[in-house]
Amino acid sequence: MLNVCIFVVVCSIIITFMIINLKLYFMKRHLIYLVSFMTVFGLWSCSSDDLGLEVNEKQEVKSLVSVSATDAYNVLLESFISKSRSVEDISYPDFYGGAYIDKGELVILSPIRFLGKDNYEAILGRGNYRLEGCDYSYKELEDVMSIIDKYKLENKESSVSNNFYSYEISEKDNRVKVYLQEYSDEAIASFKNEVVDSPIIEFSKALGVPVFCSSIVYPGECIQPVNGAPGTAGYRAKYVSGGSTVYGFVTCAHVVPSGDDVKYNGKVMATGDASRWKHSGSIDATFCVFKNGYELSNDIALSGRTLSTTVKLAGVGTPIHKYGFLTSETDGEVTNTNATYQVGKDFVLKNATKVKIDALGGDSGSVVYGDTNITYGILSAIEVDDQENPTGYAWYIKATLINSEFGISRY
Repeated sequence: MLNVCIFVVVCSIIITFMIINLKLYFMKRHLIYLVSFMTVFGLWSCSSDDLGLEVNEKQEVKSLVSVSATDAYNVLLESFISKSRSVEDISYPDFYGGAYIDKGELVILSPIRFLGKDNYEAILGRGNYRLEGCDYSYKELEDVMSIIDKYKLENKESSVSNNFYSYEISEKDNRVKVYLQEYSDEAIASFKNEVVDSPIIEFSKALGVPVFCSSIVYPGECIQPVNGAPGTAGYRAKYVSGGSTVYGFVTCAHVVPSGDDVKYNGKVMATGDASRWKHSGSIDATFCVFKNGYELSNDIALSGRTLSTTVKLAGVGTPIHKYGFLTSETDGEVTNTNATYQVGKDFVLKNATKVKIDALGGDSGSVVYGDTNITYGILSAIEVDDQENPTGYAWYIKATLINSEFGISRY
């Protein structure tokens, strides 16, 4: 349209020049009217087209704004996953610094050196997010996490390792946060000397230590493994084997030992699938196959909610809920999406989601869900202080990772 406007203006100038040189008054007078008309018409045409484009753009933006921040967040992360990779193997671009949800709006961070060089608009459209500058890329944050992970897994008995039991990527702060049991200049210096010294790291005093919260049938109700402590039923799922569909439910691996039977009200309702049990890496989960006519409902205990079969990721700032057999339904918010925590001397779990929420022992396996009942994952551990009182923080395992690892899906 711009080319047309330029053409009209140039033609007007040429014709006017011809008029002056020919000095044809009569023709000049009428041609000036014609030129004026053509110029006004041409400019009006440009303006009307431009206005039309603006209207179309506004309509498009309006439709994009209607997409929820959670949906936009998932679209963004899915764009970073190659078709040949798993959901756990996300390759973050250099221009991505993290993301979180603020009062229903998706906020995306981009390192200042890459501002204007991203393709967020191509991924999400215009008006569907707020862009802010930051210091480091998410890759750089992950690199530091990997260094700490490696140290933690290889040095579980060291005094430095025993002084921190949780650490995480803080997307809001664009830093890696390490929580020290003994918080002092000496302890920080020891960490920097033995683990890694990086400006990306921020140190804080730990509020407590992580512990496992383990102490139809509906999600949120109590289950009792034959050889373990009581826990909570998570969400139901299925997989296909040899042309047949196998139905069951997901709960924590630390609740149900591999291959163990699971009781409900004293009767065996399911058996743990030993081939779908994992208690390492980013997974604390097992798939239990229904027996004796039992099945898990999607109605969440006494909450009045029906759990959606949609599985998504929750970004920082996302409101979440969980239903455990001890504390029933409690509400909270995602604080970090890439957190590592250690329970005791042996178990270290990476890439968990940390939440601020009330939970107690016995709530392990509780389904974690959103305002619209979207499935987010299962509760794995809570943080307790020196008197073993909950601090109000907990970690859950992402349902996307569980389902991908076990080859299962919601129904």
